[in-house]
Formats: sequence, C-alpha cells, structure tokens
Amino acid sequence: MSQPNLEKILVVPTKALWEHVLYFHGAQMGSLKSLAPLFGLHLQHAVRGAAETDLSLKQPIPYMLLCAQTGRSPRPSDQVWLLQYRRNKGGESRLDDKWSIGFGGHLMAEDANYIRGATRELHEELTFTRGLQPVPPETVIGFLNEDQTPVGKVHFGVVHLLELPMDALLSVNSNDTAVADLQAVTLTELLSEASFNRLEPWSQLALQLLRGILTVSGQLRSL
Repeated sequence: MSQPNLEKILVVPTKALWEHVLYFHGAQMGSLKSLAPLFGLHLQHAVRGAAETDLSLKQPIPYMLLCAQTGRSPRPSDQVWLLQYRRNKGGESRLDDKWSIGFGGHLMAEDANYIRGATRELHEELTFTRGLQPVPPETVIGFLNEDQTPVGKVHFGVVHLLELPMDALLSVNSNDTAVADLQAVTLTELLSEASFNRLEPWSQLALQLLRGILTVSGQLRSL
C-alpha cells in the first residue's frame, strides 16, 4: 500500500496561479477554460508530504458537487438537492469529522490531464448506477481559495456542479471509508445556520457560489 505523504501529486507555483487568475479570497465564478494556460505551462510534480506545508505551491483540487432538482417547490432553494457526507478518518486528517458537499481530491502524477484526474477521484469515492465518465469540463462553475487555514493555504478548489436525476442521486453509494453518512439534503437545509456551521470552509464557500447562481437565474440548469 502506498504512503500518502510519499505520493507524487500535481501542483502549480502559487506565483504562477495568481499571474493567470486575479487574486481573490473566497469563491469566484469561472470556467475550466480559463485555467488551461496555467495547467498547460505550470503543472508540475511534487511529493505530497512536502507540498502540504509549502506555501510556494498550490494543489489544484477538483471539488465536485452532486445535485438534483425536483421542481416541486415555489422556492428555488427547496428544489435543489445536494449530497453531503461526513469526512471520516482516512482522508485529509485536518478535516476529520467535518461535513462536506464536495467530492474529489488530489491530482496524481500519473493522471494524464485534469479531467482524467477528476474522473478518477470521483469514481474512487463514489459508486453510481448511472455513469459520470468522464467528468464534463463544462460542469466547472467556479473556484475556491481560502488562505486563512493550513489546509486552505496550499490548495485551490475547482468547483464542478454535476446534475443527476433525483433517483440516480439517491442511489449513489460511498466507495471510500473516508466518505461517511452520505445523504441528500435540500439547499435550504444546507444554508440553515446549524447545517452551514458544521460544514468545512470550502463547502461553505461553494454554497455561496450556488446561492449566487440561484439569485441571478432562479435555477441551476441555466449554466
């Protein structure tokens, strides 16, 4: 069995990231196309253990949200359902027992490209009755950057919104011991104070993206 800290992962220099993307803190709408020059010129290998504390590097992380829409409520946030789970031991130890709506993880040195790495990560964590292979690049809705915690300082989130039929969403199963207590909840519930406060920082930021999209369009499908 490989030791996670010795794995080779894909990273970009922090300086190069902010030369290609205007610096921001929090959540920002965007597309995968805007990252193509960065990935094309600056993706490089690093040992994961060293990269986790190296502020000169950022680790691009596919952060995939799985949702369904019912259309059975006049309030848009009641129509949107997302999968959430509790992070169990076996993943990023600094996030143990936090709740999350994002699936995915590190891009590995052997991943030929970003999409292949995102697809591999999704299917390592979850089992689907209907395929999501490969992860469509047009599902990227924005980015996450959080420089206030040790985890956030060395990671950069690429947020995907993957829409499934409701029956398919409810039949998704965990394929990873680090993904525990998998359940579907409405966006309204996730935005409630009690649910929101127990989410990891990136999930809170991702919800801001979704709320912004709903405010503008009234639905997610318009993306």
